[in-house]
Amino acid sequence: MRVSKPEPTVVYQETEKGMIEQMDFVKPYLFGLTLAFTIGPMSLLIVQRGITKGIRSALITSLGLAVADFTHALISFSIGASILTLIQGHTTAIQLFSGIILLGLSLHIAFSSFKNYQQKLTVTAVKSSGSDFLSAYLLTLHNPMTILLFLGFLGYISASVSVMNTFVSAFSLFLGSLTGQVFIGCTATSLRRFFQHPKAILTLNTLSALVIALFAVGSFVKAFA
Repeated sequence: MRVSKPEPTVVYQETEKGMIEQMDFVKPYLFGLTLAFTIGPMSLLIVQRGITKGIRSALITSLGLAVADFTHALISFSIGASILTLIQGHTTAIQLFSGIILLGLSLHIAFSSFKNYQQKLTVTAVKSSGSDFLSAYLLTLHNPMTILLFLGFLGYISASVSVMNTFVSAFSLFLGSLTGQVFIGCTATSLRRFFQHPKAILTLNTLSALVIALFAVGSFVKAFA
């Protein structure tokens, strides 16, 4: 009896699908890492607590910020996947919308940082009180900039992902965010002068803006591919 061999195209398609799924987990991680290194009031809150209250306080604050990012991601990815299921015929419009949001935010970050640098304005840590974790979590949770950033990531969400994949993608973003926040927390004391230097903050925020702009370009490429 002749045994039929699996079609090469099927094997290729399965391999390609696996690579795409892996990329779907890598992109949220990089996105979370980029968010963490966008220096603003919340990042400086980590630095402030690291200097005044010690590394333990800085790390707890970092965890609060990262968990808030995870909450945003989980909600956004879940709702986004449901919405995309209903409007699958408008993929181009979704990608364009995603790209415009991300590009607009990257320009906002870059120009705001440049304006602060020109006017010699310093970014100050947000005022907070109470639990290090809870205060950081709640302050990040209602940050409108973060909400818009996750809305812009809509173009990288697949309508056909499972509940587990949605959770893993959100968790990957959480890990990326946590990596950056913990790095800032651990180096708060040694890099104190760096975070107080306007030119250093301008450089770091400009790099973050460029990475977010690359995500925007990716959405535009997917729209017209």
